[in-house]
Amino acid sequence: MCTVQVDGIALKSCLMLAPQLEGACVRTVESLAVDNKLNGLQASFHRHHALQCGFCTPGFLMLATSIVERGEMLSRDEIREEISGVLCRCTGYENIISAIHEYLQETVAANPQSVAKELV
Repeated sequence: MCTVQVDGIALKSCLMLAPQLEGACVRTVESLAVDNKLNGLQASFHRHHALQCGFCTPGFLMLATSIVERGEMLSRDEIREEISGVLCRCTGYENIISAIHEYLQETVAANPQSVAKELV
């Protein structure tokens, strides 16, 4: 899993040095589930079968979390562009795009003020 959130921004951890993170808030995919329950975004990935071997899934989830936390409703094409930096060799990305798009519709479009509260 290369993508993590550093101070709320999705970044490639493999391109950072540990001293760069001093004093920063670093979140990994393990921070998303609460009380062993999937959060809404993870549940959307599950519903849409948006995971294959699981190697890239943490990166997609952390990047998607950053997208959702921005509170912007994105089109499928915009989502495709946003996730283009996370590589997956097992899928055609359509299920991942569908999962993110559905979750954005359920949260951002329906109630933008509640997005940050549900994901944190």
